[in-house]
Parts: sequence; C-alpha cells; structure tokens
Amino acid sequence: MPRFTLSALPVYRLVLAHGAILKSAGETELDQPVTIVADTLPDIAHKVQEYGEKVSHHAPRRSFGIFIGCERGVRKPPGFETARRHQQLNLERWTHVIYPEPEHGDDQPGVRMWGSAETPFQIDGQPPFWRETHVDEFVEPAQGHLGFYGWLRAANAAVQRRTHGRRMVLDFARAGTLRVGYDAHEHPYDVVEAFALQPENA
Repeated sequence: MPRFTLSALPVYRLVLAHGAILKSAGETELDQPVTIVADTLPDIAHKVQEYGEKVSHHAPRRSFGIFIGCERGVRKPPGFETARRHQQLNLERWTHVIYPEPEHGDDQPGVRMWGSAETPFQIDGQPPFWRETHVDEFVEPAQGHLGFYGWLRAANAAVQRRTHGRRMVLDFARAGTLRVGYDAHEHPYDVVEAFALQPENA
C-alpha cells in the first residue's frame, strides 16, 4: 500500500480580492512528521484527521496546515490530487482563514475570521473567540463547532450591549435558526439588529 508522510507547519490562508493565498507563519514544524499507510481517499482523510488532532493537542490554538508527501513513483489513489485541491483530505482543517480587510456598514467592525469546526470566529480588532476552559451556555448549542460557538458569543455580547442587561441571544432565536445565519455568513450584529431589542431598564 502507498506510504505518505504527514507534517504540520504554521500557516494561515488570506482571502484577498484576487483570490486566497496560503501564507507561512513560521518554518518550525509543530509536531514530529509521521508516516501513514493508506490506499483509499477516506482512509487518508481519516489518518490526516487523527494526526491533526494530535498536533492541535500539542499546539493548541495554533493555525497550521498539514502537508502530505510520498516518494516519487508511488501510485496514489484515484482522485488524490482533486481531493487535495478541493480540501477533502483534512489538510487545512486547522488553518485559519483570514479576511485582512473586512468591511461592515454602520461603522461597525467586520468579521476577520468566520471560523470552522476547528478554527475560531473573530470580529476585526478583537481577539478570536475560543472555548472557555469551563462549559458555558454556548457549548451545547454550538454542537462542537468552534466557529459557530464564537459567532454565538459575539451575537450574545451584542444583545447585552443593546439591552444593557443580561438577556441572552438564545432568548430571542433558536440555535438552529442562528446556525442558518452563521452558515450564510450573516454578521452577528446584523442578526441582533433584526431582533429590534429594547433596553431592559426602559
């Protein structure tokens, strides 16, 4: 069976007007390279996933890409290059996708990172939203999706700013409805604006 080498390097992906580019964030490997043996695309994707989870555990909150190589002449599974180009092998599952010049109306900051299952959501000019060390009220509704978790927290902060109180975003909409907005890349501030909130002490 074909043997592949996996290595993890710190990188991030920038989304620019002319397209997205992968940028280096350092040359030091985040974990020891490993060799896997696999002859199908699902098997490769599964073993890349396992390796990525290990790297993420050893280098938490780091943005990285997994690079896969094999010896010259090795017969790769059919569709390998297509799967790699279309990010179907989990090679960029932990790679932060950054919009360096996010735009948003009403003089509000835009979204710098929408995040993914394994990468965080970030409002421009603010730190990324990572899961707290303790379980909070957004962990369960997010169902393990880190980007949606951060989006919920950003929306919740907007609700509390507008109401000057302790009401929660989940008091006004179900998690499933909010997930539709997140998946459509609706800015959390715009979603909260649609709630027509009033201050609690009004």
